[in-house]
Amino acid sequence: MPSIPKKMVYRRLPTIGASIGYLLLLAAVFLLFLGRSIEALRPAFILDVAPDFYTHVSNFSISCMLCMAIGYQWLMAGTTMRPVAWLAAAIVAANFIYEYFIPFINTPDPLDAIYGLVGTLLGISVLWAIDRHGLVPNPKLQG
Repeated sequence: MPSIPKKMVYRRLPTIGASIGYLLLLAAVFLLFLGRSIEALRPAFILDVAPDFYTHVSNFSISCMLCMAIGYQWLMAGTTMRPVAWLAAAIVAANFIYEYFIPFINTPDPLDAIYGLVGTLLGISVLWAIDRHGLVPNPKLQG
């Protein structure tokens, strides 16, 4: 008879502020992504500053959400920022490789890679702040 896997227990837990901030930023980035197809979600101040923002926002949003979603889980599992930084570097490298060298189902656009870089930098910056100030040891694991 196969054994039942044990329930995952996080080594560190987020504070209320870190959880709320993380979820709000994730929601904001997702709303920016949805703005590609729903014009009502496009803030005028963004279009005033960068009229072509919504042609590149998918790289920004996907890179940021990917970095934050995976990195947040890793940090709660107890890893250090080093593997999270390597994840961010891999996301940035994938953006640049795809935009510069892989024309498959894609029009090469260096600006897309820059947007992906900025999204990843936002994600890793937030994760760094959460790692430093927003995670506490799990009391269930304290001896």
